[in-house]
Amino acid sequence: MDRNSEGGRRKAEGPGGRGLLPFIVRPSPLNMQAEIITVGTELLLGQIVDTNATYIAQQLNAIGLNLFYKTTVGDNAARLKGVLEQAHHRSQVVITTGGIGPTEDDLTREMVAEATGRKLVFQQSLMDQIENIFKSRGFTSISPNNRKQAYIPEGAIPIENPVGTAPGFIVDDEKGVIISIPGVPFEMKYLMEKTVLPFLKKRFGLKGLIKYKVLKNSGIGESKIDNIIGDLITQSANPTVGLLAHVGQVDIRITVKADEEATADRLIAEMEAKIRERLPNAIFGTDQDTLEGVVAGILKKQNRTLAVAESNTGGLVALKLSTTPEAPSFLRGSIAAMTEGAVTHLLGVPQGLLREHGLASAQVAEAMASRIRALTGADLGLAIAGILNWNEKQPPETPPATFISIVGLGSDSITESYGMGGPASFVQTRIAIMSLEILRRKLIGELK
Repeated sequence: MDRNSEGGRRKAEGPGGRGLLPFIVRPSPLNMQAEIITVGTELLLGQIVDTNATYIAQQLNAIGLNLFYKTTVGDNAARLKGVLEQAHHRSQVVITTGGIGPTEDDLTREMVAEATGRKLVFQQSLMDQIENIFKSRGFTSISPNNRKQAYIPEGAIPIENPVGTAPGFIVDDEKGVIISIPGVPFEMKYLMEKTVLPFLKKRFGLKGLIKYKVLKNSGIGESKIDNIIGDLITQSANPTVGLLAHVGQVDIRITVKADEEATADRLIAEMEAKIRERLPNAIFGTDQDTLEGVVAGILKKQNRTLAVAESNTGGLVALKLSTTPEAPSFLRGSIAAMTEGAVTHLLGVPQGLLREHGLASAQVAEAMASRIRALTGADLGLAIAGILNWNEKQPPETPPATFISIVGLGSDSITESYGMGGPASFVQTRIAIMSLEILRRKLIGELK
């Protein structure tokens, strides 16, 4: 008997129909896990960027469903079946995208049927919907292979697709659900929002949410942060704490699961307070904040102006600052001088000083900061003096030093030195970020 027919296991009422049968036992929402399977050889080859998995992950996060795995598999029957069997065994919610089109290499519906021990059953209602879509688009006839798309695993709940020609379906059994939707991003998003998410919330009683906050640091390395807050990372269950390192920056991510937003906000705030207590002044911002944006905000608030002189960063610090909305109010000018001759010609740093100490020196950095300040009339002068190692095949045994100097805050200038090696773009980014971090700390009074 067709399980979608009258008298079968469940009427074909769609995701808004009757609830689960009493004998199907579900774990509590807090213990449930989900995973995403994106299907397509073009994804494996990198011909198409997988934006579907990112979007679906965000949507599952919004309804409080834990995502444990994301898998990409090509258009191969055996491998797709194996991935589906593994996913259905370990996760209560499996969402697949792609592989439900009309062509021979669209294998998702067949492999879902095999992985769940079902046969494929033709659905006339889906065929009618497919034909209507083609007629609405001006086609008088459709290809015979489109009939393939009207087959779904026996007993599955059909998902009509009013914005495309590939209907989806939901297989629901004692292990959990497998939800298969198209890989076309527009169609996938429509069905996620209109059908899949409402179905999941109703089926599993999902009332919670997952919320996170990112604390951003650029002055302390990942290993040192781990040493300082490692116990919070390993011992905290809700919220959880994790680290993500970028070039010149380490993000501390606090993630919490709660029934309501107020509870989530409270738990995040409590954990954030613990982290900030252990890392005083190290957090420059949160979530969407950028270091240059934070520095720009401080300069505007303090009503101070700034000018920048750079050698081995090639103007990167000034470029970052110039992209902030506050730039016209504080950024007086910048000069990128990559050679000793340019430092003398453009900034007026004496040749004798360069001959005595070299471009990469504290003395030259301070002179550059003083000169750019005087030339532009800015309150503060920031200078980066160093020589970039462009020979990446034969890097020096000792990374060349870069000197960062700030003049104009208080009676004394401040100059710091850093040895950084590696590819030129990496070094430039690291030095630019470190320069902004030193300026930030100087502005808030941490560095004397």
